[in-house]
Amino acid sequence: MLIAIVIILQSCSPNDDESTVNQEPTINRKNMESIFPTSNGFDDLFILKEDDKIVKFYSNNTTYYHHVKYDSNSKVEGMNITGTLNPNTPFTGFNYDYLSGSNTPLQVQFNYTNDLLTSTTGSVDLVGYIITYNSNGSINSLERGSNLITFIYENNDENPVAYIRRDLNNPANVDRWELTFDDKVNPFYKDWDKNSFPFRLLATGSLPAENFCFFKNNVTQRNNLSTNEITNISYEYDLDNHPTFYRIVRPGSTPKSGTINYN
Repeated sequence: MLIAIVIILQSCSPNDDESTVNQEPTINRKNMESIFPTSNGFDDLFILKEDDKIVKFYSNNTTYYHHVKYDSNSKVEGMNITGTLNPNTPFTGFNYDYLSGSNTPLQVQFNYTNDLLTSTTGSVDLVGYIITYNSNGSINSLERGSNLITFIYENNDENPVAYIRRDLNNPANVDRWELTFDDKVNPFYKDWDKNSFPFRLLATGSLPAENFCFFKNNVTQRNNLSTNEITNISYEYDLDNHPTFYRIVRPGSTPKSGTINYN
């Protein structure tokens, strides 16, 4: 009888294999190294990382060159920006240094509340963002100047179903955009999740504008309910579900495409 009881107890105990299956799989998020256009334009982006942290990046489109500084806790403190501002004067490589002195003033400051990036301030026109969060830590809104974007979620999903854009100077100017996501890896999310670095906001002219850095997956469609303007983004992926190619089709615009490269 004792042997029978032991056998019954063993058969009722949790199965290690089942608990493993129920765990969310770990995603090996790769480091994005560059974006390069395959259509007309200069929407490129080149990134240099050290110790898995962004230290420099630039885009030939804007000819702005960025140097990122971290504080003693390895959080982004800010960055300096300069450049030729002339697309006919190309810039090659990362052989620039705007932070050689320990007291070099930062043009862009990153400001935190309880380890959450809540604003970017400084002396250049790429900053001035105010960021708010929901109680679960997901992005609630982005505000810059008179523009306010508020994200809408359903059923505790990590990706929003829509966002509402408001003109704070003109309350009647309100647009709602429905969003559709894929279930693959957003290449911009790793740097946001790890270092609170909002690539989508601070690197103008170099990213697919329809995608957000704050969400784990990639936007595949935006639909403006007021105008029925629909923008579609299609991707090709590698074996690790990272997008390696994108194509953006906007109404009334020439389609844009590019490759995304990793190291």
